[in-house]
Parts: sequence; C-alpha cells; structure tokens
Amino acid sequence: MRWPVLVDHYNVAGCLADLAAASADAPPTPVAFRPQPYQPRSITPQEPLTLSGWRLKRYRLRYPLAGGVSCFEAAWPQLTAWLPSGAQRADSAGIGVMIEHQGRERDYLVLGVWDNENELRIKIWVTNGGSWRLARNESFCVWDMQVLAFERDAYVSTMLCRQPNVDAWLGRTLRNDVE
Repeated sequence: MRWPVLVDHYNVAGCLADLAAASADAPPTPVAFRPQPYQPRSITPQEPLTLSGWRLKRYRLRYPLAGGVSCFEAAWPQLTAWLPSGAQRADSAGIGVMIEHQGRERDYLVLGVWDNENELRIKIWVTNGGSWRLARNESFCVWDMQVLAFERDAYVSTMLCRQPNVDAWLGRTLRNDVE
C-alpha cells in the first residue's frame, strides 16, 4: 500500500499559516470584569474661585491611597482659555463648578459652567505627574457624579426659580468626610 504524497501545504510554513489563520478567526477570550469595590471618597468644599468673570464653586476629592500633593492651580490657565467669554448674559449667571480630584492613577480637573440657562457645559483635564492636558478618553467618574448630582439639585432650587440667587447657590455645598 502506498501512502498519499503530502503536498507542500503540510510543511512547517503551511502549518504555521494555518495556525495563524485559525487564531485570527477565533473569537477573543473574554476578560472577566473585576472592578475594585466602591469605597466613598472624601469631598471637601474649597473657597470659590473667579476665573474670567465666572464664579466657580470648588471641591476636592481624594483617592484614600493617593500620595503627595497635587497642583491643580497649574491647570487654571487652560481652564481660563476654555471658559466662554462674557460670563454674565441673559442666558447665563456666570457660575459653575470645579472638581479637583486626586485619583488612583492620575489627577482630574472637571470644570462645568451653567450656560444656555439650564445646560452644564463640561470639560476635563488630566495629569499623571506631568503637565495638564485636555482629557482624551478619560471622563468624570462615579465620585465626581456625586458632586454633579448635588450641584444639579442646588442649581435647580436656587437658580431655576422665580428669584435666582447666586449667593444662595454658592452657599450650598456638599461635604463627605471619609476616614
């Protein structure tokens, strides 16, 4: 009995090509989602800041194991350049909120200004020890959203009413002391 003659396809190069094609067609192995369990972070109101005519409430958030001191002030020139001109207009009281968040892997600066009467324009800057830059695919997180939810309610109750009151809005702040 004669054995069939092997064609060139079954040489080493052919086998490697078959393996590469098979792995390219195979679906990727899913990676299990394993987030760190949620832990509250401290939220500390800071003194309000005025930039380019915008009155900004400020909050500091901190990841409990974050080391060192962050220099959020180094980003202020970029914030000033982004802020819409003419803070106080018929559709804007010239107010906003700034979140200075010392995070686990980098620091975030979230700036939201109330504009077009009831819209919160948001921009985010990040740094991880270097210089501040606009966020690319980073965003605000669940801890920042806690502040934004509070600020939404404060804005509705003090500004979207018959007698808007900026001082009342500035007087409402969120604090969360975490040990």
